[in-house]
Parts: sequence; C-alpha cells; structure tokens
Amino acid sequence: MKKLISIFILSSFALASQSVLKPNAPKISPDEVKLYNQLPKKLTPADCAACHVSIYNKMRKTLTEIKLPNGKIFKFKKPIVLGGKHRFYCTHCHTKFHEWNPKLGIKGWEALMPKCSNCHTNVHGAKFKNCMTCHSDPHAINMPMPVNKVLKKNCQTCHAKVANFMKVHKTKHYTKTRCYACHHDLHGYIPTCGECHAGHAIGHKQAPNKLCYTCHGYSYAKKGETWKAAHAPLPVTYGKKVPNENCAWCHKIVYNHLTASYTKHSNVACVACHHDKHGYIPTCSECHGKYPHGKAIHQAHPNCLECHISPHDPAGPNNPHDEKYIKKEFQREKEVLQILKKWRKTGVPLEPKNLQKLPSF
Repeated sequence: MKKLISIFILSSFALASQSVLKPNAPKISPDEVKLYNQLPKKLTPADCAACHVSIYNKMRKTLTEIKLPNGKIFKFKKPIVLGGKHRFYCTHCHTKFHEWNPKLGIKGWEALMPKCSNCHTNVHGAKFKNCMTCHSDPHAINMPMPVNKVLKKNCQTCHAKVANFMKVHKTKHYTKTRCYACHHDLHGYIPTCGECHAGHAIGHKQAPNKLCYTCHGYSYAKKGETWKAAHAPLPVTYGKKVPNENCAWCHKIVYNHLTASYTKHSNVACVACHHDKHGYIPTCSECHGKYPHGKAIHQAHPNCLECHISPHDPAGPNNPHDEKYIKKEFQREKEVLQILKKWRKTGVPLEPKNLQKLPSF
C-alpha cells in the first residue's frame, strides 16, 4: 500500500511540473546545462552591441559633412569618426551595468553612470565645470559642439592667442562684432567672408576666402597664417602679382584710363608703383630715376605732373590725347578717390551696388 502511495505522489509531481510550461515554451535540452560550466570572458564592444546596437553604430560612424541649422552643409577638412578616442572596452567606463531599476530613480541612474573626472582632469578650466554642457554625447565625442551660451561667453578661455592678437590689431572684427557672429552654430566652424561681406565685385560673395586674402591680411596669409588674416583684415597689403583687374574692383576709372592710354604706363602693373601697402603714392623717380630729362629741367620743374599731368595717362609726344582731355581725366580720378575716402570714413560698404554708381571713365 505504501508503495502505491509513493508512486502516486511522484506521478502527481511530474504532472504538476509539466503543467507549469505552456505548449509554446522552448524545449530545453540537457546539453544546455553545460553552458554554465564556462567561465565568462570580458565583454567586448561587439558583445554590448548585441543589445546597444545604436550606440555601437554611432561610435563607429564616420562623417565627412554635417548639415547646419541654417540649412548649409559644413564639410570637414578630413573625415571624423564620432567615437574618437572613446572607442575602447565599454567596461573601462561602465564598471557597473544592468544594476539599475525604476525604484532607484534618476539619482540611482546618475550614481551608476561613469563620471568624466574618472579619467579626465578639468582641462578647460574652472569656467567649464560640466563636460556634458558642450560634449553632450560621450559616445559621439567627436561630434561638433553646438555654440551654446557657455561657449559664447568664454571663447578667450581657450582661444587667448586669437583674442590677444585681435586686441592689438583692432578692426571692426574686434570692436563691432563677437566671435560667435562668424563662428556660429558649431564650434570650429570656419565661415567664408561672403557670409557677411558682399565683396567688391559681383561674384565675390561666393568666392573662397583666399581671394580676399590677396589684399586683406596678405602679409599673414602668404606665411600660411590665414587665421591672422581673417582676424586682422586691415591694413590692406598685397603681393607683386596682383593683376590690375583686381584693383579695378574699386578703382575702375583709373583702370580704364590706364588701359586706354597710348603710353608705356598702360603695360605697367598697378602694384609695381603702388607697392606693398594700399594707398601708397610713389614718386616718379622710383622708376624713372632722379633726372630723366636732365638736371636743369628738373630743377626748373621739380613736379613731373606739371608737364605730364597724369601718372595714368601721361602727356607726351607718344600720347595723342591733348592736355585738356588728360586734365579732365585726372580730375575725375581725384574726385572719385575723394568719394571712396569719404565712404571708408563714414562706413559706406565698398560693395558692388555702391561701386557701380561711381564714374568709370
């Protein structure tokens, strides 16, 4: 009798255990128990990616360009990998994981999350206390940083060299504007001059900055210091190979008179006489020597223009233009030059819509 009761009880337990599992439950084979005989290996990033695939893919992602809030496309000088130097074992930072639950709340989550200070010192100084203010995603550490309020107020903290340079070489880029007016949207963004300036000729607004550097900040740009050229665009200087057509952007009337002249001066580059610095007025003797017509004549007439009238279309036996015509030419050049000087003094932009109003002949 006892034996029958024992068989009944064991059968009942067997039936009860089988009734717990639903018909669609997975069939567990005896071999699966052996899986727990293996010692766990260190998790690799690929292991973590089995669940955190979006973070893994982000850290691997390479960017060549990014779309700015204003719709423009910003191209990087070279491709960037978003994960940057943070591409290592996840467990270097996440020493604890899968320990959080909703009962712990946000404070519990913050306590489990790794801190930047575990590895990094406060490299940017006391004004940048919270790394995440700028580096908003530790898994995309190379993602260009948005220009936020903290960055706007503290450019000079990291860029003291540029700030000090602009303070010494003051232009309106220093006195009338702020860093983020040009370097907007993203930290490290390099604007084109045409974003603010129309230039001096049609098409300049779309031109690369190197065109502007042929006159603005040339002395720096020729050394490869384009950052200085952009932050100190004045005074205007230029090299020996600037074509006369460039000077014509502002000095159209002089260019036309010089080009139409029958004299040898028509073949001379503007920068050969007005060399090095904008506004430089040469003496005739720099090219023609001290006494090209003999000492006696020059002592009697020390001012060359007393006879030759205009340096851009000089009167002489090889010039069919009469004195009256040449005097009128030169007078108009002087009048236009005074207008240009007045515009510069009063802040009128020397851009196409204004320059086109000037007399050109």
